[in-house]
Amino acid sequence: MHPTPKPASPLPVQPDLAAAYLLPFDRTAPRLARYAAADVLRSWGFAPSDEALLLVNEVVANALVHGRGPIRLRLMSNGRILLCAVVDSSPRLPRLPVPGPVGEHGRGLRIVRALAATYGWRRIPAGKIVWFTYVLVQATPEAERVFELDDGILPSAVRR
Repeated sequence: MHPTPKPASPLPVQPDLAAAYLLPFDRTAPRLARYAAADVLRSWGFAPSDEALLLVNEVVANALVHGRGPIRLRLMSNGRILLCAVVDSSPRLPRLPVPGPVGEHGRGLRIVRALAATYGWRRIPAGKIVWFTYVLVQATPEAERVFELDDGILPSAVRR
């Protein structure tokens, strides 16, 4: 039997701190979700940390591998906490399998459980929603200079 995360209380969202995306149901979806999340977090004045982007990547990848299209990504904030919600049209709820030592799958939700402040899922009429919350880091001038580098690598120094 796998543990089921407890639902969190609703996050009060500032209307200007919300964004929604319809992602293609193909292998580009996780990458596009990371880019969208990084852009949105910067526009809100937050540092798009490696951890936050990894979490977005994992929940979108799970929807791609275990769900059905379309994939909808919603990012919201109350100015301190990021709420990321991913909707797909499959009613099958996630599981936390125990991956083998060389298995290629089964670690995504374990990563989410380890890094997110809270996480969970539930069925909805159109399928399911998988979500997590993450404590945001305010962007600093030093962090923004690092993000201007064109090497495609986000710095690990800008973590929570």
